[in-house]
Amino acid sequence: MEKNELVQQTIPENVSTFEGWIDRNANRIERLAIQYGCTREQARNVTEEVFRSCYLDLLDQREEEWNPITLFHKVVEKLDGMAMEESLDTSFLPFEEDRHLHEKIIHLPRDLKFSLILAMFHEMDDSDIAALLEISVEAVKDAIDQAFLQLAKESDRPQMTKQLEFLKLSYGRLRPTFRKERIFVAEELENEKIIKKKTPKKRMLLWPVGLLILLALIVSSVLTSEDYQKKAAEKYLERFKTLFEDEMSTRYAKLGLPQSTEEDAQNTYLDFYGREAQMEFQNLTRRLEKELQDTGTINRKNAKEQYAAISETLAFPSEMLEKLIKKPLTNDREQSERFIKEYMERYYEFQNAYQMLLSEYPTVIEQAMANGEMDPEQSILPEKIQKAVKGMRTQNIYPTVVPQWHTIVPIFQKNEISAQMRASLHKDLGGYVTLLESTPFVDYPDLAYSYNESIEYLLDMEKSLLASWEGENFYYMLEHSYQELLYTLIGGYEPDLIYGQDGTVKEEVRAAWRTIASNGGTSPSAIILQKIIGEMEANDWAESESQRRVTEYHISHAVLLAKEGRLQNFKLSGIISTGHDSDIVSLPDSQFERLVEDTYERFSVEYDRKVLRDVHPIVIFLMFIMANNHEDIETMEQLFGTLYGSLTFEEYINGWEQVHIDLSQVDHVQFSKSDDNTGTIWVETDRSTSAGAMMIKNLDHIWLVQHFHYEAPIFE
Repeated sequence: MEKNELVQQTIPENVSTFEGWIDRNANRIERLAIQYGCTREQARNVTEEVFRSCYLDLLDQREEEWNPITLFHKVVEKLDGMAMEESLDTSFLPFEEDRHLHEKIIHLPRDLKFSLILAMFHEMDDSDIAALLEISVEAVKDAIDQAFLQLAKESDRPQMTKQLEFLKLSYGRLRPTFRKERIFVAEELENEKIIKKKTPKKRMLLWPVGLLILLALIVSSVLTSEDYQKKAAEKYLERFKTLFEDEMSTRYAKLGLPQSTEEDAQNTYLDFYGREAQMEFQNLTRRLEKELQDTGTINRKNAKEQYAAISETLAFPSEMLEKLIKKPLTNDREQSERFIKEYMERYYEFQNAYQMLLSEYPTVIEQAMANGEMDPEQSILPEKIQKAVKGMRTQNIYPTVVPQWHTIVPIFQKNEISAQMRASLHKDLGGYVTLLESTPFVDYPDLAYSYNESIEYLLDMEKSLLASWEGENFYYMLEHSYQELLYTLIGGYEPDLIYGQDGTVKEEVRAAWRTIASNGGTSPSAIILQKIIGEMEANDWAESESQRRVTEYHISHAVLLAKEGRLQNFKLSGIISTGHDSDIVSLPDSQFERLVEDTYERFSVEYDRKVLRDVHPIVIFLMFIMANNHEDIETMEQLFGTLYGSLTFEEYINGWEQVHIDLSQVDHVQFSKSDDNTGTIWVETDRSTSAGAMMIKNLDHIWLVQHFHYEAPIFE
């Protein structure tokens, strides 16, 4: 397994090196789960659970059991026991051909799929794959051959191999989502066991008294004997082992959700609720067993304290909220943000569970919601749904008709409870409560609320975006809702909606824009609207170049600059950074297009590579497109780079047919950096990816086009 990069060493000998071991391996574990067919969230959880299991083994000093294939075994066992979703979101892959191939692979039979993935994407030897899947080496080779046959005709195998290599590159650009802090469990606390034995000090004055004392001593010696203490501890441990199971049963009953069994694991609704706590509890019981074996007794007080800490991780959203209201965090923004993170993770976990259950009875649910509300006592509702509706209400979750989504969704209710939540958090983080209360904010292509309400929600979310930092899913959810709402207010999705019959911007829209623009110089939305209003006023409210040019990416860029205190540098032209290791340029942009043309003209004269130094990869890519349009093969060759195993320019040009690429139909071109020397170009039009390229940086630190492919409709 020398070629394999997934397991770069066995389990580390001590905890201090464990984090580095995670850093080297976790990204590839997460990609393996995605390649097998997991959603991004499932892959994240698989990665966390696998490494948490490794960590528990490390704590129990079981590292001598490890070998380089053990990590794979844990992943395979985890994936084998998972129910994969029938319909997957593959939008994380930028190219359509990658998405189609990914979908074909995840629907392969189990052994074919594992053999192909491990061989092609993780470079594992056939013998290692055979040991991992517990099949013969010949069976592995046959599985790989059969996988290729199901993906393509035998004559197309070389081309399929190339497509798999490109798909591997796309997988390699996926950003990890696993949370390292979720991997570590509380370490074992050391306790000294002090056994106090009482010795009677009274003298025997009379023989009856002496006899009673003697009997007491006999009883005391029995009660304090090692054998008795050990048996009592064993009984305590047996009772202790049932605590977690009993608590989980009680909690599921309160939620109104059926608790899955090992025999019925596929029918679970809360896939991960309690799983981490269960692992911690199992770890605790192992430590108690070891303590009993070593000392003959158990420190019950310590055991109860540790169990209480485990039980705390099972808190319902309602319990978390009760604790917040009793001890508000209005003056602590950092702790408020931590509460939001933990609360929203648990809330969305429960919301998804209830949504899954409701989706099993669409017709009945629709009938029960005929008047806009659901009475859980309605006779038409199955008992299973009645219990769930009662349970979700305890979490301030109610089945709600959402016209924008054309469905019935269990959502957080805006009421006294949500008002108490808002009042108990730091004022800067109220936007997260708004996100819970009022999603969705857009009814495409228009607003879901009035202008006044929409502006209130927008500014509330903006304040929270500027007060918290990215890195968590809840932040990106808030950012997306903010961008979507502001873009709609500007008229981005349907520009005609902001104009009246006279061809000028409606008065109510002007008033809304002025309200946002007056929010101040540190407000991203204010800066954007100030630019648009200035241009509109100069053109009698008939048009604005900034209004046409602005995208969600510009909004994200403005937020990033505001957080960094550089909002004065905001612009709508040229290449901008989105803050996520990616840059973007929106077209048309006459000044930027002239830059591309000038660079092309200067370089194509003598092909002096010095001209290309420090030139952005987007410019290089568009120069390559210009050369293609002009049938300038020589310049295309000069802008083409190769990596080991990739197409040479000769191979590329042999299959090349000149097509005219109409950049006037392009909305924007985005560059996403994979690492310091590689990246991907996306060309998007009408909110879909139509072309792209792999970019590499050569030894002279110049970006070159390594692979280019395209789709309609931007080609003639």
